[in-house]
Amino acid sequence: MQPSNHGSAAVAADKWTIGTFALCTIAALYGLFCLALSNAPLTDLPNHLVRAHAIGDFLFDAGRLFGGSFSFHPRWTPYLAGDLVLACLDWLVGIEWASRLWIAISVLLLPLSIWFVLGVQGCSRRGQIVGSLLGFYLATDWFFASGFLNYRISVACVLFGYGWFLRSQDTGSMSAYVWYILLAVIGYAMHLSALIFLFAVVAVSLAWAVLKGRQPLSRATVLALPLLALLAIHFGFPDGEAGNDFASHWGTWESKLRRLMSSAVRFNVKYEILLFALFLTATLVPWLGIRWRQAFRSSSTELALALVFMALYFALPLVHGGVYDVDNRALPLALLFLLFAGIRSCDLAAPAQQRQLVLAITVAAANLVYLGFEILPQNYAMSLYRTVAQRAPAASAVLPINTQPEIGRYEPFSHAGAFVTSETIALTPYLFSGPANPNIGYFRYLRPPYAPSQFWYTRNDGTVDWEKIKQSYDYLLVTMPYEPSRIGIGFTVMEHNAVASLLKIRK
Repeated sequence: MQPSNHGSAAVAADKWTIGTFALCTIAALYGLFCLALSNAPLTDLPNHLVRAHAIGDFLFDAGRLFGGSFSFHPRWTPYLAGDLVLACLDWLVGIEWASRLWIAISVLLLPLSIWFVLGVQGCSRRGQIVGSLLGFYLATDWFFASGFLNYRISVACVLFGYGWFLRSQDTGSMSAYVWYILLAVIGYAMHLSALIFLFAVVAVSLAWAVLKGRQPLSRATVLALPLLALLAIHFGFPDGEAGNDFASHWGTWESKLRRLMSSAVRFNVKYEILLFALFLTATLVPWLGIRWRQAFRSSSTELALALVFMALYFALPLVHGGVYDVDNRALPLALLFLLFAGIRSCDLAAPAQQRQLVLAITVAAANLVYLGFEILPQNYAMSLYRTVAQRAPAASAVLPINTQPEIGRYEPFSHAGAFVTSETIALTPYLFSGPANPNIGYFRYLRPPYAPSQFWYTRNDGTVDWEKIKQSYDYLLVTMPYEPSRIGIGFTVMEHNAVASLLKIRK
């Protein structure tokens, strides 16, 4: 009598039932964590929230509150889609819940897009579970802590667009082709890198397919044409605000090599290296149980794409057009395609599957605990900061001054001063806008006030003309602690707590 396979099948089914339960639990916990961040303690996020708050005033109240301070002339350019969605959320549920939901969307979309791509590629359910679990770690990288949520959402748009591209390529489906184009347009309006990176993915995939004889050149041209058209429109007809001649800085080979882990390092380098090593182990553990030739054969396209994005990191400048950290935006895509390569090898290494699941759960859970430990206290501190910000008079001009040191590479209060504008309608000078931020030329100050570098206190970046500050501002909003001797004008403390002080400038 032959032994029955029902027992082993039941064990395997139970194992992936546990995996599904773990994925749902982890997703719910990450969602709850995001919804707890009511005060937007992610570096740039307050700035984007408050700009969207002002844009909402133009959209829904004809600029009644902010029409005398800003102008808004919408154009379909990068960042506009995020601003419009945030403005609608702010109008519907208020700025705090807009913050919570936007953070949750930015985190949850990436694991969902990973699930989608792996499904289109024909990976098993177990591969989708492991990929999505590890996606939570990638979704909460340095870009998340820095509040680059438009970029984070745009990465998910790249993956969704890639998935629909693959489906259109394989089936010739017109609906898949339309979804692919739609995701390209939406991704572009979230962040320019989405269009550039999706084009890189599509170009490499099509070139590989044409060389292998799996795709005729005519069909490859049709698939690439929408992205080429969007790139031609963006670079051939630049936005008027984006036409300024900004310098670029590539960096050095030493700095490029030193910053290879820059997307993964958020707080404490020692803990980040441990988490990153666990992530790499979970990603590549199937390769330990199969021959390297099998691994390369099963995931050659994904490995090629990972190398392409690594090459893009070295090719792109560190700074361009007034935008910093341009190059390391390619690094999350390199890690994602390395993840896809590992997952596609999963079915070839059955003995490694359980270890991979355990490692993926460990990475996702440990990362969530670590995020809570570092970010939740800053969310509470931000609530105290906003309490002081609310005391600024509505018709006043307020200069925020951040004195807080970085927590690793995390700066929760760099743009916290923007909340003064949303809390009291008082004017602050640092909202991202044109022409200083070329991709946000649709929003700008009508009369830009004098403003020193935001980092003059913490990094000794530039000089401060205190006489101009005295003429231009009524109050200073300073984080605690600060050195009064570094404030070059007279002031009176109007309100303070453990996190911030509101100082009235003596005229």
